Amino acid sequence: MLENTLMSYLRGTIFVALIPFFCIFVHCAEEKPLTPLESTSAEKLTTYDEMISFLNELHQRTQNFTIETFAASVEGRNIPLLRFSESGSSASDRRDKLTVLIFAQQHGNEPSGKEAAIQLARDIAMGDFVDFLQNIDLLLCQWRGFKPKPPDIDRAGSARAARCVS
Repeated sequence: MLENTLMSYLRGTIFVALIPFFCIFVHCAEEKPLTPLESTSAEKLTTYDEMISFLNELHQRTQNFTIETFAASVEGRNIPLLRFSESGSSASDRRDKLTVLIFAQQHGNEPSGKEAAIQLARDIAMGDFVDFLQNIDLLLCQWRGFKPKPPDIDRAGSARAARCVS
């Protein structure tokens, strides 16, 4: 009887002792950095400078994508284009791969697209959803120059929008 109790205790002790090692091997993925929006618990939208800083830090940390300047805003801010590919750097030369282009915050008063794109970029760069990169190259463009507040829209809003990219 004592022998069975002792063996049961030892099995439980060994199991509990192995939990930290199991957790290390199973959860070896690096913890994801919080986006600027997440770091404020969604109290404040991400500014242009915060976005650029976050994307640059993410790129340095992972090297799983490239950042290029797609265009410049009227204010002279670079509009970044992120390229995600199976190779981790530039678009592949495979003709059987589809290239997908996503524009985020195409309209200045729609910031949720920008915030979602920052989270998507972080998740892909950190290793989530990468299986699809075998079949596509993803281009993610932050379209607007990101003013902290939505731009004033006049009656000729389309004319103002046409001046967005110089």
